[in-house]
Amino acid sequence: MIESEDYEASTTQAEAHPLEELRGLVEAGVRSAQEGIVIAQLTDNSVTDLEPMIVFANRGFYRLCGYREGELQGHSLRSLEAPRIPDTVAFDIEQVAQETRLLREAYEQFKACTVDIRYYRKGGTGFWCELKLSPIDPEMLGGSHGLDGGKPDRYFIYHLRDVSERVEQTRKLKEQYQRLELAQEEMRQLAITDGLTKIYNRRFFDQQYQLYWNTAMRSQMQMGIFLLDIDAFKKYNDRYGHQEGDVVLAKVAATIQTRLRRSTDLLARYGGEEFVVLVQDIKRDEGAVLAEGILESIRDLSIPHLDSKSGVVTASLGFVVFTPSADLQPSRMLVEADQALYSAKRKGRDAAMKAEPLVFPLRST
Repeated sequence: MIESEDYEASTTQAEAHPLEELRGLVEAGVRSAQEGIVIAQLTDNSVTDLEPMIVFANRGFYRLCGYREGELQGHSLRSLEAPRIPDTVAFDIEQVAQETRLLREAYEQFKACTVDIRYYRKGGTGFWCELKLSPIDPEMLGGSHGLDGGKPDRYFIYHLRDVSERVEQTRKLKEQYQRLELAQEEMRQLAITDGLTKIYNRRFFDQQYQLYWNTAMRSQMQMGIFLLDIDAFKKYNDRYGHQEGDVVLAKVAATIQTRLRRSTDLLARYGGEEFVVLVQDIKRDEGAVLAEGILESIRDLSIPHLDSKSGVVTASLGFVVFTPSADLQPSRMLVEADQALYSAKRKGRDAAMKAEPLVFPLRST
């Protein structure tokens, strides 16, 4: 027969809620742990949706956050996310938003996750906290229902530690990588850009010309090559000086660029006072319009040139419009445009001439 006192004790122990037993075990095992450990109950809030309310936190947690032991009992763990003073540390807003989404997903799907969260201590200083959370099996809490027999209680256990140094190192490495990428891009641009006119150089043109050719041949669309040469440029340099000549080259390049409407139109310095334009998907009659427009724009600059027949800087232009095919050579089309250019020169300069490409195979046999 069980004595009365023993019976009452055993009954009390049997009726103790499993959460209290779990809390007792955790408190005994982790109260003195250096890292922060928290048990929180997830509650619904009509304003902020899901709130992890602290039901237990060890000393390590309070040391980490700068609060007195027990001060945050019953408060939401999310209260640590609100800065009390302006945060002077730069951080990636997108990354923080991503971490917040992962945390919300863990709450909604009742699953484990690890995130880095920006928390703020009682004194206002911010720190990066690695938050490892795992759901507590409802069976450990006496089944699927809460103390009131209603909707299931959802509890998480959290492990928290300050990872500010690691996050800062990662941020610095990311910045260094971005600077390296920027430097590499700058070097790439320098390698393909003419330093004087700031347009593409001959090297880049040679690379792109073959790509343009291949694209046009696959699509069976026409492309145009426009070669332009500033008239009497040597005489200009002799009279006005090479520095003024450099200014003219830059102005002419900028003016030609204004006549190119599509992102695929390519302008490059071909050499000396020569420029080349590549245009994809162009009609034959559009070639003449573009050529005349370029020459008109250069004329309209009204740069004085006493050794020019018109008294201002002008240019001559030769162009060819064609559909690439296996029977044509890319180099031959450049020759066609070049010959048209010199025809314009012989005509008296400040003119555009169109080449008529041969229709029979130009490949050597």
